[in-house]
Amino acid sequence: MTMWKGYFDQHKKTFVPEPAERVMADLSGFEEFEFYVHQYSFPGNLGNWRVTEATTGARVDFASIREQAIEDAKQRLLEHGHEATRRCIQKILQSRESS
Repeated sequence: MTMWKGYFDQHKKTFVPEPAERVMADLSGFEEFEFYVHQYSFPGNLGNWRVTEATTGARVDFASIREQAIEDAKQRLLEHGHEATRRCIQKILQSRESS
C-alpha cells in the first residue's frame, strides 16, 4: 500500500503534499506541470525525499538527499519527455474516475 505524505484536496482536485516545496517550475517543456519535493517516512524508512506530481501525487523519483531527488526527477522527466508525462498523468486520473 502506498502512503503519501499529504492529502488530495477534493475542492481543488489536486494532491497537496505537506510539508512540501514546489520545484522545477522552470523546467523547460514541463512548465504546465507542478512538482513538489517532500520528505517521506514510514516505519523502516526514516526520511527519503520524494518528488511528486501535484494532480496525482505520483512519485517522479526519490533519494535520501533532497537535492539528489530533485536532480534525479529532472533527469527522468527529460528522458521520458513531456508527452509521456502528460499521458501518464491522464492515465492515473482516468483510473481514479473509473473506480
